[in-house]
Amino acid sequence: MSQQKAVHEILLRSYPKIIFLWPTLLCSFSIWIIGMIMSMVSPTGELDPTVSVILAWIWVIIFASNLFVMAFDFQSTKFFVLILAIVAVALILVIVYLMGGFEGLGGAQLPSFNISMSVEFYFATTILIFVILGIIWLSRRVDYYRIERNEIYHRNGFLGKAERIPTSSLTFEKEIPDVFEYILLRAGSITIHPSRGKTINLTTVPNIKKIEKNLDQLLSRITVEVDDTDKTPV
Repeated sequence: MSQQKAVHEILLRSYPKIIFLWPTLLCSFSIWIIGMIMSMVSPTGELDPTVSVILAWIWVIIFASNLFVMAFDFQSTKFFVLILAIVAVALILVIVYLMGGFEGLGGAQLPSFNISMSVEFYFATTILIFVILGIIWLSRRVDYYRIERNEIYHRNGFLGKAERIPTSSLTFEKEIPDVFEYILLRAGSITIHPSRGKTINLTTVPNIKKIEKNLDQLLSRITVEVDDTDKTPV
């Protein structure tokens, strides 16, 4: 049986909630590529109006879902399933309506609501979100906590302060406050209680369960080493 690899240090980085816009980034990039290809093969050299509206609705729904994730905490799995069902039904109804599925049903016709957007819009959105997320990623390379066997090292900024905190009697708490955040980035919150200094509260930490597992392993090694030291005869 293979032995578990020892953990010598753990990096903790907390991100702002705007990182959950990555599905909108992926959607914008995908629709931009699709729009470019369909425009190239079209006899008119332009995207079909019906297809343009469908793509726009897909983008709006994904963007709206992203905003919900960033604005609220969805702690209930049942509520999460309900939201997904509502979004799926709404998307199906919109596509069916745009394809003329409700024609001939009688009664008043639904008013047209054209939200089609140009291919350039998706390109601009892709670049904008990519640049913002890139800046956030770079900023977190110099703003982090590194937990080692004997200390917690906090780096803040290129020329910012560096702080060292001992790890003796260190405890921590892990929490997954939002189902969506965990699904999108396996993200959660972690609170660290050092024996000296202030409590460290980090929100939106990706791969939270892996970090919890590594922290358990690292802290158990520290505890064993301290116990062995205490039992050493004088």
